[in-house]
Amino acid sequence: MFISTPWIAGLYGPEALGRASLFLAVASILTPILTMRMEFLIPSASDDEVGWINRRVLLTVAIGSSLSAAVFAVVYRPFDLLVVIAFWVACGSIAAAAVSIQLLVRAHNYRRVGIGKAANGSVQVAVQLPLGVVLPSAKGLEYGYAIGYLVTWGIQSFGIARPLGRGQILPARRKVLVRSTVKLAVAGLMNAVCVWAILLALGAFHSAEEAGLFAALQRLLVTPAGLITAGLLPVVTGGVAQAIRDGASPRPTMARWLKMLIPLSIVVGLAVFLIPEELLVSLLGREFEGVGGYMNALAPLIATQIVAGPLGQVLVAIGSTGRQLFWDSSRFLLIGVSAVVAGCMGLDAETMTWVLSLAFSLSYAVFVGMVMHGTSRR
Repeated sequence: MFISTPWIAGLYGPEALGRASLFLAVASILTPILTMRMEFLIPSASDDEVGWINRRVLLTVAIGSSLSAAVFAVVYRPFDLLVVIAFWVACGSIAAAAVSIQLLVRAHNYRRVGIGKAANGSVQVAVQLPLGVVLPSAKGLEYGYAIGYLVTWGIQSFGIARPLGRGQILPARRKVLVRSTVKLAVAGLMNAVCVWAILLALGAFHSAEEAGLFAALQRLLVTPAGLITAGLLPVVTGGVAQAIRDGASPRPTMARWLKMLIPLSIVVGLAVFLIPEELLVSLLGREFEGVGGYMNALAPLIATQIVAGPLGQVLVAIGSTGRQLFWDSSRFLLIGVSAVVAGCMGLDAETMTWVLSLAFSLSYAVFVGMVMHGTSRR
């Protein structure tokens, strides 16, 4: 997807890119509400529990995405049926794909996870490029997002081994699972808001055009880093879950990953900081002048994300949902307060991005420390 960014940026421009990115942000933020994050329990659950979780979550997603689309139609796009349908498809597909990923992780079918993620970007671009010629507005990008995630869910679902467990578990156990997912849902919602915090802050305190400048850089640089961490996340989570099922300590697994991730993060962070703005402007077009400031500001965030991202579900996998909720709450508060203070102080968009990037970096460093401490006690 990042390879197509110069063409996407040239066809749509900063404002349309910003509006469409806000569309995707809202759909993504709704995911933990729709799934209640019950899918995170799948890798370590029994077969019957997996069957029960899968059916319950998909029913919730179907109902919740329909209600979300109805609210979206009334509040945001009351007279645009196609965009409302695209929002409904995007919400449901993103949430359902999150469930299918965890089912594939449980089966160690990481190849299918990778194929689904690759198809997502490819299909999005295949839809957005031609629509950019005939419909160079946010709608073309939004349709691409919806279709891309729908295809991803389809590909991942066909890779799931059938049948799942029959889902016959005791009522007491169901209550335990539901109670644990309440914490996960709250943590997931805060995490989703934080993922999109910079874009949302720029859109709220500045303009869709400023959000579009950041969104272009996000596609070009942040998304590749995110794809790396997202690709490694199920592998790390699966390894930790397997170690727990085998009765072994997950700490050696974590130590091996950190020895690889820390040097990689340093190299990538320096490379991002040193990329000249002229190169980015030549790729994206003159409408995107000023994007270099965002790039420099994001270097520490990208570097620390490369280390912390693949470890994102380890605390849940080792049963430390309380710690996960504490970290998510602390990061949410830190990022939220930083964004509001920066906005109320009237900081320009570039300085605001620096403030939020450093806040993210601090939170990621704390998270890695919490993961290592948690795994050392297993």
